[in-house]
Amino acid sequence: MARKHRLLIGGIGDDAHSVGIWLLALGFKEEGFLVRNLGIRNDVADFMRAAQDFDLIMISNNNGHAELYLQDFGRLLAANKLVWNSPKVWYLGGNLSVSEADEAIKKKFIGMGFTNVFPKPVDFRQIVKEVRRDLEKCNIKEREVGSRAQANGRQRPVCDLREVSDERWSAARLERERRTVLTEWQTGREVNLHAPSYPPLSSEQNLDFVLWRAKTEKRLPLLQPRTGVANLSQQIDILTYLEEFGMDVASIQLDAASRSKLYQKAKLGIELSDERRRSSLNGFPVPIHGVPGVRKTVEALHVPFQIRAGGPDHRFTYELALQGGASAVEGGFICYLFPYDKLTTPIESLHFWQYVDRLSALYLERDGLVVNREFFGTLTANLIEPAQILTKTSRLPGLDNRKMSKSYNNTIDLSDDVKTVQNKVRQMYTDPKRVRADIPGTVEGNPVFDYHDAFNPNQEEVEDLKARYRAGKVGDVEVKTKLAAAINTVLDPIRERRSQALAKPGYIRDVLMAGSKKAQGVAHQTMERVREAVKLKY
Repeated sequence: MARKHRLLIGGIGDDAHSVGIWLLALGFKEEGFLVRNLGIRNDVADFMRAAQDFDLIMISNNNGHAELYLQDFGRLLAANKLVWNSPKVWYLGGNLSVSEADEAIKKKFIGMGFTNVFPKPVDFRQIVKEVRRDLEKCNIKEREVGSRAQANGRQRPVCDLREVSDERWSAARLERERRTVLTEWQTGREVNLHAPSYPPLSSEQNLDFVLWRAKTEKRLPLLQPRTGVANLSQQIDILTYLEEFGMDVASIQLDAASRSKLYQKAKLGIELSDERRRSSLNGFPVPIHGVPGVRKTVEALHVPFQIRAGGPDHRFTYELALQGGASAVEGGFICYLFPYDKLTTPIESLHFWQYVDRLSALYLERDGLVVNREFFGTLTANLIEPAQILTKTSRLPGLDNRKMSKSYNNTIDLSDDVKTVQNKVRQMYTDPKRVRADIPGTVEGNPVFDYHDAFNPNQEEVEDLKARYRAGKVGDVEVKTKLAAAINTVLDPIRERRSQALAKPGYIRDVLMAGSKKAQGVAHQTMERVREAVKLKY
């Protein structure tokens, strides 16, 4: 049985964008490690439960909230060391803090018990080198590969499509669910189920009106910077400053702790921010500031206010936002599920966003407010049925049936003349068992026929050559001669254009300069529009 070091890797918090986790897992597999990837949306307890069967544990955090998510790490590590029967190496990496310097944050987490901490990007080869050094330093030997270390993590709940319905929610059902949702955090008590807590918005504060006016007046695009800090006063200062310089739409990004419904940690993030006088959160914690916080923000502005979230369930946050006077929310059940979450089923996500849509409809029916529902456009490709788009032939091998590479000298180059192509094709690898033309040969995996499929447009000729080759009724010379002719037919117009370009030494440079001059003109016009839009024209 094989012996390997065992690596457990995963993201903590809502590191849904951490593609790097998967790349690291793949890289360590290629380095000979047994790897189990927990994926995204884990907590400390998930790693502690699984760590028993592993030698190296790597935790990723990319949203700057590692300090909040790993508060209990030191205590849990000390408790579990009494149970584990082998030493462990613990690594932490990513964008670990939004408020502290790299050296300070590194010192803090090593003090908690991490073996190594990487607050900045590091070359993979350096990581591998340090991992091997730490494993040797801790005298951790490779172990036999067993089934427990390869087992999957949390079980995904089963989806029952019978639970899906597009039936319009009744007012009674919506109110029933609202009463439950609003108990998530204490600020839910600030929501009035039957009336908004603000006077009617002016048309200038309604995103639906502003968008339509901009469209009819052909003033698009609108300027909408995304912001988000922990402190309410600082958030208002940022937005009013941006409005002064031409912002058309005010928007805040919800912080990662609130996106994961870790409201107590979001509250702690505000306290740390006040203590350090710098935001420890990567967004604005709407659930903690509540309806008064949203209302105070809206009243300080003369432009529409939008809440941008980032997860499958923002019912509670959007209740507070709309009650406080926001006229726009963002997200949808597909685009804010698959790239962001592994714990919620599509059916649950659909239910959550049906709630948000029905709540938006309530504000229209009751108050005449059109809530702008932005569906995150960059991810709507999830709705397109996947389809393979393949070339007619697979990747071509080299002339010697190895990987095509200039270092192997097994390529046909675009600059090759007719004679060179003929000589190269004549030396191509074919069926090594076919020593005479009357011996049946193999077409499959034969690079000569792979090239015929790619370059010879005469399909009848190709099929005839294949049939005779299999029957032992055609020699390699005829097959290769016709292949060389087909390749040269493809290359002839390329050679002609190449010779024309080489005949005018300055031609390519002139084309590049003309294109650059044209691009400069377009860029100048665009920047004029930008300066005018942000009121910086001078």
